[in-house]
Order: sequence, then structure tokens, then C-alpha cells
Amino acid sequence: MYWFAAKSIMSAIIGSSFYQWWQGTKMGIWFQKHVDAFMQYLAVKFDIEIAKKDAKFRKQYPLIADRLVALEMIAHPWDPDAKGQITDLKDRVVKLENGHD
Repeated sequence: MYWFAAKSIMSAIIGSSFYQWWQGTKMGIWFQKHVDAFMQYLAVKFDIEIAKKDAKFRKQYPLIADRLVALEMIAHPWDPDAKGQITDLKDRVVKLENGHD
């Protein structure tokens, strides 16, 4: 069990060291340029920039992301009577002011 963990750590260190050296070579620069171009092509084709930024934000700030989800649920809760629509906060406020719940 420990052998696999040690092997994984050593592979990561060696791989990182190799990439640090390789990215400065002509072949590494050429390869990275083509990888970046391909990734840009995929991002444009599938419009994944927003999803990528959202996933990065949720990974970096999980507590804030959870709070945002909670606030969105308060502002726009799911209303089963609306036949798939989301209830507007303004409508909820008017109902509360008129005494309806």
C-alpha cells in the first residue's frame, strides 16, 4: 500500500521536474503551442469557458459557492405550482405584503 503512494509521489515529482525542463526546449514550446491551440478550439466549439471558470471558483472557494447557492434558493426558490418556472422574488414580496403565504 505504501509502495503505491511512494511510487505515485515520486512519479509526480519526476514528471514535474521533466516538464519544467522540457517546456523550455524548442520541442516543448512547439508542443505546448499546439496543445493550447487545440484546447482553445475545444473551448470555442463547446463553449466551456463559463463552466471552467465556475468549476475553478467552486474549487477555490467552496464555502462561498455554497452560500451563493443558498442565497439563490432564497431569492428564486423552486415553485412546484409554477409548472417548471422559477418564482420571482418580487411576486413573493407582494404576496407577503398582502397577507398571503
